[in-house]
Amino acid sequence: MSYLELSFELDMAKSKKIKELDIARKKKQALDELSASKKISKLNYEDWDKKLKKELTDLEAEVKSLNEKITAKNRELEEQKILLESFFIVFELGHAVGDIDNEIYEKQNKSILSSLDAIKQELKILS
Repeated sequence: MSYLELSFELDMAKSKKIKELDIARKKKQALDELSASKKISKLNYEDWDKKLKKELTDLEAEVKSLNEKITAKNRELEEQKILLESFFIVFELGHAVGDIDNEIYEKQNKSILSSLDAIKQELKILS
């Protein structure tokens, strides 16, 4: 799986979990309102409240885990970006002073710039 696919999957998974979390919060609020209006028994409220609180806790943990994965991925991409920019500088400087011939420079320059563009796209997706 490419980095871009992984980034996209992480972003989609996070969006899905956030929607599920929003729905669970609405359910909890509706349950609290049913209890406050005395439309359900205390026993039923406590049972459902326990289930919904567990669901909320689990979903919050999943969102937190996805956020941590996205943050780690961002850090990794930023490190790769810095490394590629350093290679770019080395090739530019080497070419400028005549240490790197045009053919090698052109090939490496295209490769480095292409990789930098891919990293920037991934960072954009994860932002």
